[in-house]
Order: sequence, then C-alpha cells, then structure tokens
Amino acid sequence: KGKSDIYNDYSGHGNHVAGSICANGKLKGVAPDAKLLILKVLEGNGNGNMESVINAINYAIAQKVDIINMSLGCSVNIPELQNAIRNAINKNIVVVSASGNNGDGNANTNEIDYPSGYEQVISVGAMDNTRLTANFTNSNSFVDLLAPGVNVISTSNSKSYTMMDGTSM
Repeated sequence: KGKSDIYNDYSGHGNHVAGSICANGKLKGVAPDAKLLILKVLEGNGNGNMESVINAINYAIAQKVDIINMSLGCSVNIPELQNAIRNAINKNIVVVSASGNNGDGNANTNEIDYPSGYEQVISVGAMDNTRLTANFTNSNSFVDLLAPGVNVISTSNSKSYTMMDGTSM
C-alpha cells in the first residue's frame, strides 16, 4: 500500500531476528557491526501479501544491499517472487530465508514454503541445543543448513531480551 510511517513490531519477531543478526550490547549478534535495512512487509497479525514482499526485494536491490534475509513464507510458488529473487541473485545479492515451521518431525516428508523453496535461496532450518533438527522445521531437499532455532535469546520490543523458537531465529 505504499510507504508508511508505521514500523512497530507488534509481535517482536522482527526485533528478535534483527538482534540475532547484529545486536551489539550484552548480547552479540552474528554480525554486530552490520547495518540493517529493515523493510516491513507483514501486518501486526503476521499476515501480508507477496506483492509487498516483491516490492521490498526490488527496493533492497535498488539500495544495493549485500544480503536479503526473509523470515516469512507461504506454501504457494509465486513466479513473480522467484523472478524478484533471481534479479537479486543476478545483482550478486545473497538471499537467505527461513525454511518454515510447518514440519512434522519426519525428515522423509516434504514441507515446502517459498521463498525458501527456491533453489537460488539459502534455506535455513532450525536445530535445538543438542544439535538435533527441531521437530517444527520444514524438511525438504531445499533446506541448505540448520542453525540454532530453539530457545534462542535475542532482543525484544521492551528494550530487554526474550527467548523464541523458529526457523527465523
């Protein structure tokens, strides 16, 4: 719907992911000196549309970012989304996405969300603190790696810390 001044993170999900990337206080993210371009594409209830996601990808490309991280997904393959991701890849932008939290705990079943289901995207699943795959992680041949995703402590909306689970974490 165009640009907006409303950037509140109603669920804390975005703050948690951002902290995991670049927190630089008591907690350190994986890249504490990184600069983030945060583009809000989902509503407060976590719903949204792929047109907003595609527009955000195109905006990030125009801003010449190095990496696009998406902690979202849908079960439908949308060609326009894949085209936007291909455009990012063609501009030497790394594209990473959470694999999704619809897993059934059985590695032999395929739960595929997009954009993580595209071959060009680095798809990240979750593991627990014993290095076992989290039972909620989508499993499919597109999952490229596992990272901590259970009981992950990161930044919260209340200027403190919180613990969350998920492939986004």
